[in-house]
Amino acid sequence: MNILVIGNGFDLAHKLPTKYQDFLEFVEYFKCNFIDDKDIKSFSAFNKENNHEKYIEYFRIMPDDIKEELIELIEDNYWFTYFRKTYNKKIKRNENWIDFEAEISAVVQELDRVRKELIKKVSNNKSASPIRRIMSFNLYKIPTEFSLNTLPQKITTLPAIKNDEFTLARIQNIKDIILNDLNRLTRCLELYLCDYISYKKCKILPLFENLKPDHIINFNYTSTYSTVYLSLKESLGEKVPDIHYIHGRAIYGRPSEKCNLVLGIEEYLEGSEKDKDNEYIEFKKFYQRIFKGTGNNYKQWLEHYNLTKAVKKDKLITYIFGHSIATTDGDVIKDLIEASTQTIIYYYRKSDLHDIILNLVQIIGEEELIKRTSANNSSIIFKQNP
Repeated sequence: MNILVIGNGFDLAHKLPTKYQDFLEFVEYFKCNFIDDKDIKSFSAFNKENNHEKYIEYFRIMPDDIKEELIELIEDNYWFTYFRKTYNKKIKRNENWIDFEAEISAVVQELDRVRKELIKKVSNNKSASPIRRIMSFNLYKIPTEFSLNTLPQKITTLPAIKNDEFTLARIQNIKDIILNDLNRLTRCLELYLCDYISYKKCKILPLFENLKPDHIINFNYTSTYSTVYLSLKESLGEKVPDIHYIHGRAIYGRPSEKCNLVLGIEEYLEGSEKDKDNEYIEFKKFYQRIFKGTGNNYKQWLEHYNLTKAVKKDKLITYIFGHSIATTDGDVIKDLIEASTQTIIYYYRKSDLHDIILNLVQIIGEEELIKRTSANNSSIIFKQNP
């Protein structure tokens, strides 16, 4: 049995603008044109390629309902404001990338730290008075800087307190706002992937033309594989693989409330605290997968393989392409590696291989990685992209 795992590098290999900074650049151009009323020609591109003409052409044909929804999703959204400032700092350090998930995790963990300080203070002193803390990420500006018009009814404006003062009520208010804005961000990303990006010019790559997976675990939101390769395989009379969109699938034309894209963080709590403290569970990927119903099809594939491998004398080979082996997906990667006879991991540059090795150490441990890459075993094999 062969399983193909694809991450964002798969879309990038097909020349699609699916990096987070591509999406963020699109949003900034959109804001200049429709929200901030700035001269879009004066906006500097995030990437080496100047996409100005592509954006202008899209804006000319963009449906009115898409434009109106994008305005509603982008305007006064905490995450777009925060990501833009963070990306500006990275550019000054010559870092042309941004990891939404890592940034979201940093914000959530700082908010959680202050919440726990407040709970400890109330427990020890029986006092609910504010504590003074200097918080990063401009969280101290919420909610005064952002509109509450699009938020759930339970969120209300808090009594006036100083910027560096925090109460449990204020922490809860901030959490509700950034969670709601995360949902708006996720829906905005779905519209970008479905309506702006064109998949018509994707070229067939020999590796995937010749590879015959039985199953595919797609960590992307896009349908690039099915668009480019399934019709080809059908025409050749080949078996069409099952595709599991483990982080949800971007679908054009569906209502915003049906968006099932998973955009979250890995578990940062340890020990029994993971089960007992669920205050920020909505931000976590495992919860979103369950809540949004993206399923765990791959577990069923592995169970079926384990039941039949002795009879069929079958081997399980897992191919991983375009995935950084990020620890946010560590639970899935670990399951696959442990079940597979062989795991073949493709990388683009040597620096990418360095990061993959670091992540594997965190996921399966140093000793296990050494054992699986040794000459006597080599159940994990690294290959540079063809």
